[in-house]
Order: sequence, then structure tokens, then C-alpha cells
Amino acid sequence: MSEARRRNISLFLDHQVEQGRGDHTAVICGDERVTYGGLLARSCRAAAALRDIGIHREERILLLLDDTPAFPAVFLGAIRIGAVPVPVPVNCDG
Repeated sequence: MSEARRRNISLFLDHQVEQGRGDHTAVICGDERVTYGGLLARSCRAAAALRDIGIHREERILLLLDDTPAFPAVFLGAIRIGAVPVPVPVNCDG
């Protein structure tokens, strides 16, 4: 495994699942709880969807998402394929 791949933060989820913590809670959003295994599956789906629409390594993608489980899934999915997620807050009071 390359040094860059070992340092990819999206692999944190893989590590949690490999260590037997796949059924432990990773994200809590209101009444919804997402496990590490569930978040890994969501981030892999997000990565595949981003690839399918033509996002490539080192490209920036603007993330305009609420604070829901979709945010970490898409954020880590983008990193998983080598893209650079740029989060933008949805709710701006002021």
C-alpha cells in the first residue's frame, strides 16, 4: 500500500470496521444513528457516485450539505477518491 493511501483519512472507517467496531455508533443526528460500518458503506457509495459523474483526483468539489449523516459520507467519499471536498455552510445567520 502506498504511503499516500495509508494516510488517507477516509480509511479511518475501514480501520474501525477491521478492528471489529463496525456496529459501533459513528454519527448521531437527531434520532438517527449511523454505525462505522454504515458510514463506510455510505462513503463508498458516495465515492462511486462522484466517480460516475466524472470527479477526478485532486479536483475540488463544493459541498453544500446540512449537518446530517450525508455530510461525513460525502466528505469522506470525496477524499476516498482523492478529490478535495470544500464544505460551505448551508445556514448562515447574520
